[in-house]
Amino acid sequence: MIDVAVLGAGLGGLAAARDLARAGADVLVLEARERPGGRVEAARVDGGRVVQAGGEVFGHEHWAYRELVEELGLTIEPSYVADPGEMSWGLVEGVFVGNEPPWMSERERADAKRVEREFAQLAASVDPDDPWSHPDADRLDNTSIGGWLRDLGALPAVRRRHELASLSLSCDSPERTSLLGELRKHATSAGESFYDLAVWENLRVAEGSAAVALRMADELGPRLRMKAVVRSIDVSAGEVRVALEDGDVVSAEAVVCAIPAAPLRDIKITGLSDARLQSLRAQRQALAAKVVVAYETSFWQEAGQNGLAETEWLFGST
Repeated sequence: MIDVAVLGAGLGGLAAARDLARAGADVLVLEARERPGGRVEAARVDGGRVVQAGGEVFGHEHWAYRELVEELGLTIEPSYVADPGEMSWGLVEGVFVGNEPPWMSERERADAKRVEREFAQLAASVDPDDPWSHPDADRLDNTSIGGWLRDLGALPAVRRRHELASLSLSCDSPERTSLLGELRKHATSAGESFYDLAVWENLRVAEGSAAVALRMADELGPRLRMKAVVRSIDVSAGEVRVALEDGDVVSAEAVVCAIPAAPLRDIKITGLSDARLQSLRAQRQALAAKVVVAYETSFWQEAGQNGLAETEWLFGST
């Protein structure tokens, strides 16, 4: 029997296993794919350029990730947010270019600023380390961003702007996003807007985000087992039994589950309370796709565009 079985070799699972191993635990990571990294992946194109296919950007306030990158001997550099040019907007009416949404009237942009001020003022009342300590936490959590915008009398164009932002971030719609959750996020890192790119997306790993996962995987060595598809998890007093698709069973004193919500639904779990299982199965995970195209030059900059876009079309953002 080992000390800890870690399920999933994405950044979360690898980081957990790395910390446990460094603390002296006998740990084994089980990963269903043939590679580590989960949603972070990168490739090199002609000329040696790194093309990143997931988990590329982060911000200064992501201090734990920054420290991890530095520990692994990797390089942090400014992301594409620092590139010159203006934002692009792809709407059903056409393409617009401008950092201030040019498809909105002056009155609508002024209303958007009013909403942002109200939001920032409310966020200042939330403790990012303990959002549930807010005296109105339950009401804020049960209020959606969409509902809050309507309560404020936000103009339709302002509400549409928030729908665009949700599409660009591949997250849930404003109607299904907790106001308390958004307030807590803003209280953590603030910025000049609801989601300030210069705060949340201004850094990246020069060697590619996948290098973070690969270096942790190299450190773990034989403690990482690939193509290990988990079929069931049985939790009992003093032992966790993890059954794999190939018939093998891994016994451990504890388990760390870092498998995303969707594939976790296909795994039989026994030994947990009905309430905990119900909570676990209620977690949502959206399907998302990313298409990467590498060009020889940044031709969009010739037109004054910075390459960043939010759209209402098939792709939420570029």
